[in-house]
Amino acid sequence: MASDSRVLGAREDHNRHARRGFGPCRPLGADSSSTRVTALAAAAGILLAGTQVAAVANLWISTIFVIALAPVLLSVVWTRRLARFTLVGYAALTLSGLLLMLARPAGNEYVASSASGYAVAVANAVGVLLLSLWALRHFSVRVTVILYAFGLLAGAALTPDAWLANAWKFGFGIPITLLTLALLWPAGVALQSAALAALTVANLAFDSRSYAGVTLAALTLLLLTRAFSRSGLRGKPSARVIILLMVGALALVAGQIMIDVVTSGVFGERLAYRTNLQLTSQGGLFLDGRPEFLATLGLMTVAPLGYGLGAVPSAADFNAASQALSTIGIDTRTARYFQEFTFNGEFRLHSIAGDFWAQYGWPGLIAAIVLLVYLAMNAYSSLAQDASGLLLYASLMSGWFILFGTTYSNLALVLFSASLASQVRLHTAGSVQRG
Repeated sequence: MASDSRVLGAREDHNRHARRGFGPCRPLGADSSSTRVTALAAAAGILLAGTQVAAVANLWISTIFVIALAPVLLSVVWTRRLARFTLVGYAALTLSGLLLMLARPAGNEYVASSASGYAVAVANAVGVLLLSLWALRHFSVRVTVILYAFGLLAGAALTPDAWLANAWKFGFGIPITLLTLALLWPAGVALQSAALAALTVANLAFDSRSYAGVTLAALTLLLLTRAFSRSGLRGKPSARVIILLMVGALALVAGQIMIDVVTSGVFGERLAYRTNLQLTSQGGLFLDGRPEFLATLGLMTVAPLGYGLGAVPSAADFNAASQALSTIGIDTRTARYFQEFTFNGEFRLHSIAGDFWAQYGWPGLIAAIVLLVYLAMNAYSSLAQDASGLLLYASLMSGWFILFGTTYSNLALVLFSASLASQVRLHTAGSVQRG
């Protein structure tokens, strides 16, 4: 009886630790030498995933790592619903993109290298998700994020050409944010809030307004959740609804304050000038800042079914997008960005959701929406617990990237955040069952 009590006590300690820190999924007592070797391999994999260094045919080193260890890796992560859904979904989306390519719904030309390049880019991101789920099998969410953030920092250091225009925005800002919030997770809400406030200022100082909006939103959610936690209302559905309403109201106030501060020139005349210019434009701050949204709507009038993998934008596509953009005063004949990036040989719509629609058709758009809802549900459910600045930031940043990020640069982080969300939901469900 005494030995049984000790075993039950150890298991309960393990469960409490898992609930507090969203610990690893491995069973209690799984500390054999083979498990330690596997854990080291998982740590190496998530570090490589962060570097995002290409090796052969645009495949990342981490993707080759996944392929080499596929039998071991899949035997572990296949038990996770997210892994199965992602792998089956990737195969289905690729098939949809190929069928659209064959059907040629809008009569576009197609380039095989562009088709394979996009498919490989998505495969690289899927590999990151699989490696993160493997790492979460052995390490806590916090440790997994720290390893991934160090990988991102190493990758940025190895590829300076990618961030010469703005080292913080395009290289070091996101990994430093992830690393800071992960390290401060055990320190409590006060230090996490101070860090988010400092990161918001840093984002503005380094001309990263969208990143500043995300850290500010995460800070607001964290503080409100803490306030409701102390009031004894935490966990009640009505409390979460009130929090969301208050966040919306505070976001409007905080957003206006941030705009006033930026336009006053506190963070530099260049940022102030660009913000004032967008505020007074026909499209306003949002549409003038991310006009690709209107361009995508224009393309949907030409090819409502999407285009397919490797489609080359045609003159009709460019004209349809130009007509949509002209409604907010943008002339694509003089706006070189659209000629040199958005419609230069392939569709780059500066939106993962938009890219998925163009490359995979409506199944791609639906997949992006499902992913966005999944992350939003994770952020919402975290309001019922001791919310973490790290998890709130990861979900909000990934949601922004789904709407306004790029597949090549941001999809890997989105799927990494989805793996964190699945771990949180796993332990939340487990604690409810045990409670």
